[in-house]
Amino acid sequence: MNKKLLFLAVVFSLLAAGSVYWYLSSLSGGAEELDMVPVVTAAQDIPKNTVIEEEMLVKTDIPREYAQGGAINNIKDAEGKVAQVKILQGQQVLSKALIQTGDRNAGLAYAVPKGRRAVSVAINEVSGLDGQLMPGDRVDVAATLDFSGSGGGHITQTSIILQDIEVLAVGRVLEAENQSWAQRGEMEKTVTLAVLPEEAQPLILASERGSIRMLLRSPADSGKPNLGSLQLNDMLRGR
Repeated sequence: MNKKLLFLAVVFSLLAAGSVYWYLSSLSGGAEELDMVPVVTAAQDIPKNTVIEEEMLVKTDIPREYAQGGAINNIKDAEGKVAQVKILQGQQVLSKALIQTGDRNAGLAYAVPKGRRAVSVAINEVSGLDGQLMPGDRVDVAATLDFSGSGGGHITQTSIILQDIEVLAVGRVLEAENQSWAQRGEMEKTVTLAVLPEEAQPLILASERGSIRMLLRSPADSGKPNLGSLQLNDMLRGR
């Protein structure tokens, strides 16, 4: 009887040991088979319209099943872009929530280059180059003003007030199309330029108190010659 009990005890011990080994092996195997993927999450609350900086984000590995569609997996892919919506701390950063600065499809504000301001001025068939201006073109701006001279005489003067300025929009259109406005039989009434803050005031003053003309530049020409002003009397005298 004792031998039978001893035999059964050995058998049960082996079975118990085997069960423990199998259980531990299954746990180990499950951990190895877990599919982990990297995702980028917000290290802090990121307000809407904020330019994303590296310290605002953190990269971590999570099970693939918890990764959202369109989740960014590299911090560099988000850095420098603008949050279209508020992103809460801990949330995964999705590509659809970000906009690249300079993306005209996202609206005028995103098309304005850093350090520049968007200023719209009125144009007509002549000042707007008969509808040939298109977004992305570069122009010089000439202003003609009438004023009284120091001796009381009337002076008419034309000056190049801006050079090599980007056209952000013509009317409400931010993207150049296959046909110009003239070819489509349309004529927009405004053009929006990307100017430096200190260039905005003379442009606005000239458009309000005088008349302006757009001088279309060749894409290959980025020079800025030093041009003086021309007064009507000087032109009549042959300067």
